[in-house]
Amino acid sequence: MRVPPELRKLTVRELCTALERDGFSLDRQRGSHRVYVHPEDGRRVVVPYRRPGDTFPPKTLKALLDDLGWTEDDLRRLKLL
Repeated sequence: MRVPPELRKLTVRELCTALERDGFSLDRQRGSHRVYVHPEDGRRVVVPYRRPGDTFPPKTLKALLDDLGWTEDDLRRLKLL
């Protein structure tokens, strides 16, 4: 999936909030990396969390979305688009 241009401004805080709305929970944190796990299907994603207002480089954002398996419909449902 290509990263929609609207997501270029997605901040770390907004992504973490969307993860929690989708049922993910913070499993652990080591340094600046937070590990979120979905209890039902076991999906896991590692979010680099330095400052809450930081945005992601495009390739990092694409890798995160690929790990999550979110479609454009999911992004709309989570109010990211």
